[in-house]
Amino acid sequence: MSEQKSVLLKGLKLLAQLSSPGGRKIEQLAQSLKVSGATVYRMIADLKEFGYEIERDAYNHRYSLVKKYRVDLSIQFSQAEVDLIYQHLEGKVDKTILTPILDKLYVHGDLLAIPPRIVEARFGKNIALLQESLQIGKAVWLKGYRSASSNQVRDRYVVPLALLDNYRRLFAWNVEKKEIYQFKTDRVDEVKPDLAPFAWGNQRPPTIETDVFWIDASSKQPTLLQVDLSLTAYEIMREEYPRIEEFTKSLGKNRFLLTTQINDFQVISSFFLRLPGEIRILAPDSLVAYIKQRMGKYIF
Repeated sequence: MSEQKSVLLKGLKLLAQLSSPGGRKIEQLAQSLKVSGATVYRMIADLKEFGYEIERDAYNHRYSLVKKYRVDLSIQFSQAEVDLIYQHLEGKVDKTILTPILDKLYVHGDLLAIPPRIVEARFGKNIALLQESLQIGKAVWLKGYRSASSNQVRDRYVVPLALLDNYRRLFAWNVEKKEIYQFKTDRVDEVKPDLAPFAWGNQRPPTIETDVFWIDASSKQPTLLQVDLSLTAYEIMREEYPRIEEFTKSLGKNRFLLTTQINDFQVISSFFLRLPGEIRILAPDSLVAYIKQRMGKYIF
C-alpha cells in the first residue's frame, strides 16, 4: 500500500475512533493507529483545521468528535473504495463515480464535515496542476498561500522546480525574490498556471538538492550535525523526516546517534525545542547557541 493510501486509511480510522462512546485517550489512539502520540496530536490538529470540532474531556483526557460530526461506526470502506477516493484526490476519477461512497458519509441526514481534500479534491487538483506545470515549465500563481514564517496570506508567483516529500513540499523559483523558496502544498488555496512556459532567458532553471530535513542545499554551506536521540525523539523524527534512518545508528539502551549534514538551523531547532530532555546536541556548537538565542525570545 502506498504512503498516501496509508495516511488516508489512518485518517478514516481516527475519525471512527473519535466517534466511539466516551472518546479515546491519545495513548489509545496511538496504539490503534500504530503511530506516535505526537503524530496523533498532529492528525487531530489537521482535522480541526479541516473544520471538525473535537473536544477534550478535562477530567479523563479523552478526545472525541462533537456529536454532530460523529461517524456511524457501521460505515466501512472497502479497499476498492479507498482506491477510488485516492484516485479522486489525484483528479483521475469523476465525482459522480463516488456517489455510493459519498452516500455513506451522510449520518442521520447531516453531511459529515469531510475534509476538502476528499469532497472537492482541491488538494489533488492543485498537485495535478503543479505536476503539469513542472513538465511544461510553466510559472504558476499560488493563490492564498498561508505562510507561517511571515505570518501572511498572499498570492505567490513562482516557477515549480520539484515536488518532494510525498507531494507535501514544493520547491519553486520565486520570481519576485529571484531565489528558491519552499512551500507547503496544503497551505495553497488554488494553483493558477500561466498559459505559456516561463521565459528563463539566459538563465538556467536552478537544480534542487536538499538535506534530510528537506532544506534546499543549492546555495548554502552544509554543517555537520550530530545528535544523541532518545527512542521517543528518534521515532517522532523518523516519522516526520524518514530520510534520517540511513544516517542513524543505535547506541543501545534506547539511544540513537544521528550524524548528517544540514543546511539551515531554523527547522531542526524548532523540532528540538518541541522535545526538551529527549535530544542532546553533540555538534555543532553554533546550533546550541542558535537555540539558546531563540529561547531568549520566548514570551512567558
